[in-house]
Amino acid sequence: MNKWKWQFWLVFAAAFSVFFAIAVLIPVLPLFIHEKLRLGDVAVGVIMGLQPTGAVGSRLLVGRATSKFGIWRTLAFGTSLCALGSLLFLLPASDVLFGVARFLQGFGEGFTFTAGTTWVIATAPKEQKGKLVSLFGLSLWLGATIGPMVGGFINSVQGFLAVAIAAILPPSIFGVVAFFQESIPLGSSEDKSVEWIPKESLAPGFTLALASTGFVAVSTFGALYFSSRSWNYGAWMVVAYGLGFVLMRVFGGHWIDRYSSSRVAASSASLAALGMLCVVVSPFWLLTVFGSLLGGLGLALMYPALAIESVRGVEPARQGNVLGWYTAFWDLSLLGSNFLFGWLAAQKGYPSVFLVSCLASVLCVVFVATRSQARVLKSF
Repeated sequence: MNKWKWQFWLVFAAAFSVFFAIAVLIPVLPLFIHEKLRLGDVAVGVIMGLQPTGAVGSRLLVGRATSKFGIWRTLAFGTSLCALGSLLFLLPASDVLFGVARFLQGFGEGFTFTAGTTWVIATAPKEQKGKLVSLFGLSLWLGATIGPMVGGFINSVQGFLAVAIAAILPPSIFGVVAFFQESIPLGSSEDKSVEWIPKESLAPGFTLALASTGFVAVSTFGALYFSSRSWNYGAWMVVAYGLGFVLMRVFGGHWIDRYSSSRVAASSASLAALGMLCVVVSPFWLLTVFGSLLGGLGLALMYPALAIESVRGVEPARQGNVLGWYTAFWDLSLLGSNFLFGWLAAQKGYPSVFLVSCLASVLCVVFVATRSQARVLKSF
């Protein structure tokens, strides 16, 4: 295995470790807060919500970190912060301590994943860039999938403290290994080219935010929608969505390199819109599950395709900042969409949630096509 491949899998493992550390606590932390700390649902929501809040904050700083310290030092810093957050769960429990712990975990995840994406885009062979960015993104889904299963099992055998230890070890190990990689700064942290709000991130980021609404609709309201139709096995919607996402990432990532990132983004958004439309008009459960599968297939390549679009023509010193802001739109959309869809479901019913996500995907197609056409006209 050559050096680049080894480093790619190290970046992948580091990103996986932070998502695993965050997810391994998901099935046990809310119960601990309820049963041991005697706190209510509001406290659970606040503490759990501090993790994505931390991720948003760090993504806005990661560009300056990679510019001054290099990608590997930034990645090691992120995994260390995640490990430190996990370590706090071993201390005497309190709501404030748990809130700080989740915030640090999220803050570390933002540094790690964004620095890793920056490294892959900056160093991957041009003819495989889309494929490798797609593959790297699976670190998130694997960590988020395996973590809860492991956490639930460890908690049933050894208890909460053992789960906290399981959250500490992986990011600590990969953080140490990453720290000793050669980390060359990409530029000067005082360089004015590394601005606070890079304009290149805005259009792709807003498009990504619209695309993410399908994920929120299915993951938050899929099972409830199934139940409202008196159908069994509501989890099938979520499973189908995740299956579609993983299949497309594994087998379709190379399409970004073959057909251009803008064309893949537009096609993906069209597929996602079709999937959500199937959910809205479906008279029976099987078509609903199929629509959810199409939604997962459609979302899968949106992040890597739009990420490549966002850094097109951007100098290396600014790429981390652009990608940080671009990725922050995903986190902000997840936070905002849950509130919006919750209100919408209460006022208009669950079908309205999937209809809005369908319309959001249609807008994605319009935005990508308009941006692509403007770039073509500009080249003449």
